[in-house]
Amino acid sequence: MRRESQYLHACEWNPGLDNSHLTLGEVLNTLPGIEQSAVHWLVRLFENPASPLSFPGQISLKRHDALHVLLGRGLNNQDEAFVIGFTMGTVKDTKKWHRVFFTWVTKYLYPTPYRFTDDDKIAFELGFQQGRKHQVNDVHLIPFENKPNYKIKDLRLELGINVHDLYAAYRLEQSLIPNTFESRRLDIDYGNVDPSSISPPT
Repeated sequence: MRRESQYLHACEWNPGLDNSHLTLGEVLNTLPGIEQSAVHWLVRLFENPASPLSFPGQISLKRHDALHVLLGRGLNNQDEAFVIGFTMGTVKDTKKWHRVFFTWVTKYLYPTPYRFTDDDKIAFELGFQQGRKHQVNDVHLIPFENKPNYKIKDLRLELGINVHDLYAAYRLEQSLIPNTFESRRLDIDYGNVDPSSISPPT
């Protein structure tokens, strides 16, 4: 899908959770464009689903972007860590060693600016926990990115993404990692959100 906002710096993009009335395509059209070939080869080695060394839950770039929208996360490393952790958590075959090795790779092998910090590792684990309690398994295998005309509310319901749980997770993340740019802009207040637009807590 062509993205219109080519001039918005990637670090500034943040869809938040108060977007259930929009379609997936409307929000994706605000996403800064990046080609997968521009991603460092070492990152693609471990995160591209076509790679024999990819970790459980790795998905295509378009599906990954769509998941950022549904989870209300930006594009910085702390956001990436949460989204990757969430995706990996929905894969029931994921073992503890997968998580340990992946976070080691991201901390010690990945080049700047892809390298994860200890704070990013906390976000990864929080994302993994959310994925583990997720109602639908193997999100990486579901082609929800092919539904650009669907409302985000409907896609979240279809995939079992519970917005109440995400608000709670982001409040916890903000308390554990209080001083980062990513934490300061986390969507943690659903006071102004239409209750009918979000799934009830389970």
